Amino acid sequence: MIRGKVVEKGTGRTLAGASVQYIPMGDRGNGAMASGSDTTVASKKDGSYQITVRPGKGHLFVFGPTSDYVLEAIGSHAIYDGQPGGSRHYAHGIIPYEGKAGDQPHEITAVLRPGKTIKGRVVGPDDQTVEHAMIISTLHIEHFHLIWRGDLALHARDGLFELHGLDPEKPIRVSFLDAGHQWGATVEVSTKQAGEDVLVRLEPCGQAKARFVGPDGKPVAKVFPWFEILGTPGPHERDRHKQSQSMLAADAVLMANLHRIRYSNRHVADSEGRIALPDLIPGALYRISDYSTVNDRDKGVQVRKDFTVQPGETLDLGDILIENPKWYGQ
Repeated sequence: MIRGKVVEKGTGRTLAGASVQYIPMGDRGNGAMASGSDTTVASKKDGSYQITVRPGKGHLFVFGPTSDYVLEAIGSHAIYDGQPGGSRHYAHGIIPYEGKAGDQPHEITAVLRPGKTIKGRVVGPDDQTVEHAMIISTLHIEHFHLIWRGDLALHARDGLFELHGLDPEKPIRVSFLDAGHQWGATVEVSTKQAGEDVLVRLEPCGQAKARFVGPDGKPVAKVFPWFEILGTPGPHERDRHKQSQSMLAADAVLMANLHRIRYSNRHVADSEGRIALPDLIPGALYRISDYSTVNDRDKGVQVRKDFTVQPGETLDLGDILIENPKWYGQ
């Protein structure tokens, strides 16, 4: 048993309605025992909680009752193996624990750091009100999914937006997409702008084009591109190179999940291996990877191109190598 209270740093205020869950070290969610969001308990009116955990080492993941707290990050290798690297997992509080079977209850206080809020307006290229825009930012993490998912996005409505939980010590990049008008923008925001009316002006989206080729230089037809938008740079989480494995992986989401109107499993290269990638947010970071080597123990997924586009630009990415076209049935 672990018990304690969830409190706010600086004020000491107890936080009711916070969520607490645990992941034991060595458990990779294979269903053998409850882990992660399946173990979630809520803090009571006085901020107190208690949770029963598996004996051994593990981590508590704590989320405040609102999104007004600063997120912390830890790699999946640290969670499961005690090693550096892996995919980023987030929570407002990440606390290691260790307990033996039969121990008396452990007392752990979770201290969450309050962030700042900025508010602002979103307008189009000619200052027209943007009725709806998707906001793509790593500020938004749900307690039931500790890894960033860009498709679980925030939204600006009727030209207004709010961003909560900004870290007072560092800025963050945020992208906006009005898919209906094919407008977008990427801006850097910080807590210095708290209290201001922040203005974000969208511009025409860009696009990119590429050709998929095999090792022989011949086009590879009908390839479904492993095409992602990145929330945080880093190696691909399935890159098997030793150096990459020790680093925190990129926060990434497939464009087919984020922008289903333009991208889907039907958005494939033509018979000449050529593909167009529309509706790209100016300044956002995109990635094309070669998934054909995912089962290669030494290589895994290989990043082929990271890129950004300018407003209204058509960017030619040139040839993109597909190392094993047979993986795509070629």
